[in-house]
Amino acid sequence: MSNPNVIPLPARARGYTGRARVDAAHEGAHYFVLLTDGNGPHRVGAELAVAGAPPLSHGDEVLVTGGDPDGYYIVGLLGAARSSPASCVQHLDTTEGPAIRLRARDGTPVLEYLPEQGRVRLLAGSGDIDIVAQAGNIRMHAERELQISAQQVAVLGQERIQARVTGHTPREAASELTMDQYGVRGKTPQTEWLSHGIKARFHAADLVGHRLFSSIEFVRTASSRVEHTIQTLMENTVDVFRDTSRLIQTRAGRLRTVVAETVHLKAKRVIHKAEGDYKVRADKIHLG
Repeated sequence: MSNPNVIPLPARARGYTGRARVDAAHEGAHYFVLLTDGNGPHRVGAELAVAGAPPLSHGDEVLVTGGDPDGYYIVGLLGAARSSPASCVQHLDTTEGPAIRLRARDGTPVLEYLPEQGRVRLLAGSGDIDIVAQAGNIRMHAERELQISAQQVAVLGQERIQARVTGHTPREAASELTMDQYGVRGKTPQTEWLSHGIKARFHAADLVGHRLFSSIEFVRTASSRVEHTIQTLMENTVDVFRDTSRLIQTRAGRLRTVVAETVHLKAKRVIHKAEGDYKVRADKIHLG
């Protein structure tokens, strides 16, 4: 009776049948194996021909049959590598170079090491990766750059979240951003924001500084009351239009108005009152 789990071999693939040892995985169900025959050990490519078999690992002893030109086929597992009783270590030839992969007992890759690049990958094909320190701290250090890339990134802190740039020397100015239950505090020698639009809502805001420069093409302000306390106010405009439905009142120690051309005053009634002298000087005075 034929075994339904064994793929039928071509009639010409009968040149060799015997033991072999897995040297490395190539792609999918393709492996490199070491055959031992009268010519000594030599490395050939072979395809795993047992349906439902778990992935093989470096050092596994297998049964191989076949030969040129149809290739070699792995038709059975004779023994797992002693260094890996659970067959959890694989030696692979990938597009990035040789790799060593650690698998779970069900064949799921969990760790990959690329020796030529000095790179280590943690793999979770369909699950999560949790790093837990139940009674201590977790520190991550990179000599050059630390990158986090994801569809969504969430940073959660029960008491405080702090981001700080220390600089290379103690004399360099540091930048710091702190978020806690009391608010958000930032400390930086210079702040620059580039945004298409900014919306801010707050109950109260305090702005304290030495100098403030702004360059805005259009400004619109709606407020029930605006108060200014200024020592010296200087304005330079092209046109000024003011529309007041009720009262405009100015109190000043002195008032001086200099107009280059004409002053127009139009009112339903005009009242001028001076407690002292009232002087009018002109070349001509027209009344009526």
